Amino acid sequence: LLLQVSIRSAETVPGQISFIVQTFALLCLRFSTLPPMATIDFGIDLPDELNTEINLNRWLTGWQCDVEKIRPVLQSYVENRRAAGFDDPQFLKNFTENQYIKKVLPLTSISTTPMVVNEKDNSIVVINRLGGVDHHKVTLATTPRELLMFYFTIAEYFYQQVLEQEKRSGKPSGITLIYDYEGFNLLEYANPRSPTMQLFSLGAMLLQDYYCELLTAFYLVNASSWIKVILGIAKKLLHPRTLGKVHFITGDHMKEELPKRISLNALPVEYGGNWTECGPNVDPRTCCSVNKPITDELYFKPSIFPNKSRVWIPPNKKYCAVVTVTKGGCTLKWQFFVSSAVSFAVSYKDGEESRLLLPRLVICTPHGEKLPEEGSIFCDGTGKYALEFWNVSSTFFSLRLDLAYSLSESVSEDITRVEPGSYLNLSFTDTL
Repeated sequence: LLLQVSIRSAETVPGQISFIVQTFALLCLRFSTLPPMATIDFGIDLPDELNTEINLNRWLTGWQCDVEKIRPVLQSYVENRRAAGFDDPQFLKNFTENQYIKKVLPLTSISTTPMVVNEKDNSIVVINRLGGVDHHKVTLATTPRELLMFYFTIAEYFYQQVLEQEKRSGKPSGITLIYDYEGFNLLEYANPRSPTMQLFSLGAMLLQDYYCELLTAFYLVNASSWIKVILGIAKKLLHPRTLGKVHFITGDHMKEELPKRISLNALPVEYGGNWTECGPNVDPRTCCSVNKPITDELYFKPSIFPNKSRVWIPPNKKYCAVVTVTKGGCTLKWQFFVSSAVSFAVSYKDGEESRLLLPRLVICTPHGEKLPEEGSIFCDGTGKYALEFWNVSSTFFSLRLDLAYSLSESVSEDITRVEPGSYLNLSFTDTL
């Protein structure tokens, strides 16, 4: 009908206007012959919950329909999602038992009540209170990977709620995010080289890549004193498509403006709504968890490894430490720090096949040797386990990696019975 009206209008409108209308009609005809966006085949085996028209359109919209850019990011997300255990049907139900949530969530102040739906736009509402949280101390109480996995896990938690709401309603959903800056100390975020900012930047990149177009609206409240500084930080961290969804709501207008955009049932009392919570360790007015103080006792204390080595990884190269396990039931532990950001993963090698055991994340160690990255996996079977490091830098500089590892028959925190070095094979390979 639109095409017919456009052509008929072109016949009656002279000159330049006629040309414009005819051009519009041809564009309508061009796009009317394209298949629906979600019918594009990405060549990736997607689980049913992700393989929906609404969800695929979200990826296409977020990446401007560039399938060549979408494919590697979507493939990476699916692999990391599986390695993290997010494909578990009980993930939402067992969210609070996740190891990263149990460790990091008590240090923050975030609303985690599931399925809080904004009836105005069908989105899931999330509140994050930044004031009162010592973000520098958070980086001392966790390893870099633990903090990034917390970002990944909590984002997936709300993402799966969005998918569930879309399944229930048959309509697109998303995330409505409120950041409350009351009492916020901006100094750590104002310095781009601070540990807080380095790790937050990597987390922001990860979430914007994997959860593109998930954000419906991003409201910054109680930020009047810091608007210019916060906006400057946001411009450095956020993609333009994300930045366009940021809204500052300041002063006494907050309780008047937010209810216009968020239904009262999904808006905490503190911000002008009716939503309250009465659970333990939750502020009833903000519906956010009450963060506990971070004392020295909570600081992460690195283990002592008997052997350390230093390796320089050239740009765009991968370095593998392959550990051959000849007896099941061992624990592979590692500790490292790097001179710049590195992509790190642990995989299991079976012939030519490789299975990801830990999500492949770009991490950094801003505290250096004082607080290195450290972790472990249980090797329940024999075979080759690989610690994989990619120098993802686009510069000409090599990355310095200080690495220690052990293979023990103990599952405790103590490092015992380190296997002989003959079980280890180190090699450089091209970046995948």
